[in-house]
Parts: sequence; C-alpha cells; structure tokens
Amino acid sequence: ISTINIYIGDIFPFPARVEFMQTQLGMPTPNTPEFHTWFEEHGVTGATRFIFAHPGYALEKLIRDFPNAFKQGTQSYFVMPEIKVLRTRLIALGESLHTETSTPFLIGIVLLSGILFAGFTNHTNTAQPWAWIGLYLFFTASIAIVPTILGDTWALHRHTIFSIAMYRLGMWIFALILIDIALTKNVIQNA
Repeated sequence: ISTINIYIGDIFPFPARVEFMQTQLGMPTPNTPEFHTWFEEHGVTGATRFIFAHPGYALEKLIRDFPNAFKQGTQSYFVMPEIKVLRTRLIALGESLHTETSTPFLIGIVLLSGILFAGFTNHTNTAQPWAWIGLYLFFTASIAIVPTILGDTWALHRHTIFSIAMYRLGMWIFALILIDIALTKNVIQNA
C-alpha cells in the first residue's frame, strides 16, 4: 500500500516522472490492467530505482516531509473510551511540551554538540560515554527516518514515530546530560 501511495502522490502528478518510469523502467499507462500487473512485479523496485536515479527528488522529499513528520503525533489506534478524559488531558500536556514542529531536532543537534564538545574536552569518567550514547541515539533516529520518509507518503506520522520520539526524548535527556557533565566538572575542579 505504501508503494502505491508513492506512485499516486509523488510520481503520477508529474508528467516528467511518469515519462521516466515509462521509458526507462517499462511502466505501462497508469490505471490500466497492464499497470496493475507491472506494479505487482516491479512496483517496489521501480520506485527504488526512481529514487536512486533522481537524488534531487529524494532530497526534496526529505526536506518537504521532515517537518510534517513532527505534526499529528497522537497515536490514534489505541483509543480507550473509559479513560477519554485522561487521554485528552495527557495529549494536551504532551502538546504543551512538544509543539508540532521540528524544534526538538534542532535543539537536539545543539545539545548533542555540547555533549560532544564536553566529551572531548572534559576528563571526567562520564563525558565520553555520554557523547557516544548521544551520537548513537541521534544517528539511529536520523538513519531510521530517511527510509520511512522516502518509503511512504501518506502514513508518514505512523512510520516516523520512533525517530520523532527519539528526537523529543533526546531534547530532554541531552539537557540533563549536559547539566550532569557541568556539575561533575565543577565538583572535580573544586576538589
């Protein structure tokens, strides 16, 4: 389903993209029985080959959809009527802590840079391990979000929730780590 969404949302509306798919990859005219047969056999590989042949498309899609991944972070599949009031209040609290923008990603970069700087300049026992853990968490989320954005056009929020949660948690965890490193450094210097 996610592959056909790529075709419908990102390929079919653009005649040049349809022409590439038809001339280079042998895609039949959309909405024909031949297309459905071709799509079953070559749909995923065709979309993948299209992405590799057009890196500008991939970059543009990542830039366009990255901020949208932070919107509508509510998990709609686990509705429990008996705690509807509590759920509504918890969602409001969550939205006050994390607006639906990519700010946690940017703040995470700034805080992670501080942790990395502290990790390479501080001579405490915890600074370097925290730097490596922070890098691991941030890069795992960043690597995971790329195929999820490129792999689906319409179910973006559901598939990017891991990366978005990591960015949002990282914003808070990285701040606490920096405070810990700063306090540890002060204790060592004063001792």
